[in-house]
Amino acid sequence: MPKLTTNAIPKDMCPELPQGAIVKSCRGHGASNWNRTARLDFEIEGQTRSYFLKILTGPKGCPMVHGEYESMRLIHESVPKFSPMPLAWGSCADPTQHFILFTFHELSQGLPPIPQFVNAVAQLHTVKRNPSGKFGFHITTYNGTLAQDNTWCDTWEEFYVKGMERILGLEEEARGPSSELRKILVPFLSKAGNSDPLMFDASAFWGHNEYELSTMRPLSNEWARECVESYHALIPKSEPIEDWDARNSLYAIRTYAHDSALYPDEPKFRGKLMEEMQNLVAQFAEDHNEARG
Repeated sequence: MPKLTTNAIPKDMCPELPQGAIVKSCRGHGASNWNRTARLDFEIEGQTRSYFLKILTGPKGCPMVHGEYESMRLIHESVPKFSPMPLAWGSCADPTQHFILFTFHELSQGLPPIPQFVNAVAQLHTVKRNPSGKFGFHITTYNGTLAQDNTWCDTWEEFYVKGMERILGLEEEARGPSSELRKILVPFLSKAGNSDPLMFDASAFWGHNEYELSTMRPLSNEWARECVESYHALIPKSEPIEDWDARNSLYAIRTYAHDSALYPDEPKFRGKLMEEMQNLVAQFAEDHNEARG
């Protein structure tokens, strides 16, 4: 993917920058599979200020940057230290090019400190900003290049099922049908500058707080386990507590299905999806037989 230069900076975003800002440099920063990213340094009243820019190309680019902007705006307003501040989004003079601009933060290597990380997540989950109390989001957001079905639903079960139906359809579209995968049915749904950690690349929707923890399951390491334990020391597990791991598995299935759809040339993702589904079905088939026994 071509690198960004000062000539590639969207003129459309200039009104969002302080008056008199002079471009000092534009250099690639970070890596992405579907957009170009850069650090922009401006001279403003004799001082250097830095920003982070993403440029996306193609018909999905505009809704992708819009969805990310709305997601990051909500997160930053709720827990300011937990994300960069989104400043602007829009289309460039070239209508196939779309941008989103953030404040710049230098990231450090390694895992974030667990107390700071889980405190920020717990704070995000307990901020009362959902105006309707429903599940979904006011616009479409994209997980990678895949649009999420964020249609408002009255219940978490309904929202989760709609989202799973969509992502499994995209997975089959990307990889082709699998008779083995079709045989696996999930039989239930749950009822149930600073050193601070930063969240970025958000694709938001209002959902169940435990859904967020499903991203820890694939890591399967001590850091992830400590994060989950520390999180639940702040926010207790939902009832029924004994089904927590099954719920976590169920939510992780959506993550695996998404990865399988997004990277169809990687066989491991469909394999992991099928393995997780088979384990979950087997667990509840055993529980059902014991209950009947």
